Amino acid sequence: MEPKFTFLQTTPIDPPTISVYIYPNDSPLAGKEGNKLTSQLIRERILKEAQTNVALKVLPGPTAESVEVRGRGVLHLGVLLETLRREGFELTVGPPKAVMIPNPEASDRPGKSGMLEPIEECTIIVKEDVAGTVVQKLTMRKGTMISYDSGSHGEGEGWVKIVMEIPSRGLIGYLAGEFKNDVHGQGTLNHIFKGYEPFKGEVDTGRRGSLISMINGVSSAYAMAPLQARGTLFIHPGTQGQDIGYF
Repeated sequence: MEPKFTFLQTTPIDPPTISVYIYPNDSPLAGKEGNKLTSQLIRERILKEAQTNVALKVLPGPTAESVEVRGRGVLHLGVLLETLRREGFELTVGPPKAVMIPNPEASDRPGKSGMLEPIEECTIIVKEDVAGTVVQKLTMRKGTMISYDSGSHGEGEGWVKIVMEIPSRGLIGYLAGEFKNDVHGQGTLNHIFKGYEPFKGEVDTGRRGSLISMINGVSSAYAMAPLQARGTLFIHPGTQGQDIGYF
């Protein structure tokens, strides 16, 4: 008699939620840091990465020289881009955007209103005096509060645990800098894919654009001083490049 085996159910891999377009570097600084510049080399390296990185998905881009790369969040894609940079690749990376799918129940609606977008469940642990700022920022990004729990949470008194549901696109640009500034370096924000839900509407991030230099050169304190009133700068005097800040 053959023995009966019980097979364990596999854990499904979360689908890609964020995508970027990757092009060869065509800026005035091309060729100064890396030695792998062509679109063919970039495409071959990304396709090779997708063979072992199972959460990564590679699609053709809008042009012959570009590729669309989809991953599980900005951090996932950021690790890939940093790996390519260290290997000597030079890239032009488009802004990240959420991966949306058609909504079968609203196929007659035009534009994004007939799409489903990825939703993340965020667990935030911060000081109670800055919790209001974090909740306000995430609410502006179409977040919805699920629970608000006051207590120590292993960190001592004065800490709160907040659970919110927010579109994946609402987290773009917030985790990298704004969250750290809002909580003064004392807090954590973890998120996990929850599912797809109908499009929540446009996200108000408070940002309007970027500060870009007209020419390629080295920044000076004299030139940067009058720009501080126009936005947030993330370079210092003596920095070479054209990307200065945002407003």
